[in-house]
Amino acid sequence: MKFYQSGEELCKDMNISVSTLEKTHQEHFEAAKKQEITEKDPEGGPYPAYPSGKTWDEPSGKTGVGKKFFHNILDGSK
Repeated sequence: MKFYQSGEELCKDMNISVSTLEKTHQEHFEAAKKQEITEKDPEGGPYPAYPSGKTWDEPSGKTGVGKKFFHNILDGSK
């Protein structure tokens, strides 16, 4: 693991823009909030989840290993 003082430092190390990090984080935040609403329904999202069921996690869901459980979520703009 590597510690970063800020998201800007992380972005510099990853060679991405801060807006890309914010956008990606926001997408995961929104997927997590949708998943909270449908957590009682394992078929609640449009993407395959690992190891079974469905998820709203589009980025990893498209690969067939979407997240169903999100912990410590924060709004992407924070």
